[in-house]
Amino acid sequence: MIFELSLSAPEHAHLIEGYHDYFQDNHVFSIDWAYPALPGVGHSFDEAYIISLLQGKVNTDMLPHTWTIVDLKWYAAGGSMLPRLYVVGR
Repeated sequence: MIFELSLSAPEHAHLIEGYHDYFQDNHVFSIDWAYPALPGVGHSFDEAYIISLLQGKVNTDMLPHTWTIVDLKWYAAGGSMLPRLYVVGR
């Protein structure tokens, strides 16, 4: 599964130390999803889950508390279809 993270208010990104340096090229995460169900559009992730992805990369103190899936697309890779979740911090 692929996560693509962004902010709903990018004009506030300058408040997050390291945000531009990291998110310029590295806002996409390839992760294993070890859960029986795939989250859908409108579902939110626990803040701690997103912070664990970004820990040590940006200052997580100023990150939004709510991270919601705004889109889900499927893509072909290695002969199978994999989900790509577009997740926005609000």
